[in-house]
Amino acid sequence: MMRINPVIACSVVIVALASAGGAMAQNRPAIPAGAAAATNASTPVIAERADQLFKEVGAYIGSAQQFTFHADVTFDHVLPSGQKLQFSAAEDVVLQRPGRLYIEWNGDLGARQFWYDGKTITLYDPATPFYASAAAPPKIDSMLDQLVPKLDFAPPLADFLYSDPYKSVRGNIQYGFDLGQNT
Repeated sequence: MMRINPVIACSVVIVALASAGGAMAQNRPAIPAGAAAATNASTPVIAERADQLFKEVGAYIGSAQQFTFHADVTFDHVLPSGQKLQFSAAEDVVLQRPGRLYIEWNGDLGARQFWYDGKTITLYDPATPFYASAAAPPKIDSMLDQLVPKLDFAPPLADFLYSDPYKSVRGNIQYGFDLGQNT
């Protein structure tokens, strides 16, 4: 089993936060010194070092044949009035390429369990109790590509489960910078 280095995880979190849209775009922090200024509002502002770090993290995660991780997730829901509600959740992920994935999500908005065995995806909601299954392609990348358009569903942090996380996320990043290392 592969363990993800805390420095790499920190870099992933920074880039993941930078790629969040919607409410995050409304509250952009000041761009640190060293980051290039945008020529217009739609041009992404990504420091070269941040982009390079994320490229390296993506190659590291994408090369792993199997890994597990735990994520503590905090996110905001912005009401039409502009007020923010903050929610939190915990997610546990077990991935084995090419076609095995298990995700368990427990949070303020409920719990879900997700299984993928290379043939079928299954989603379970223990509170209802409700589950649904559907046929799926044999590889994780293809399965993830199919989930959103066909079922209008994507597991949280799914971009990091692709064999090339950098490619799956890079086009959505609005801004990014390197804050240095921390444990």
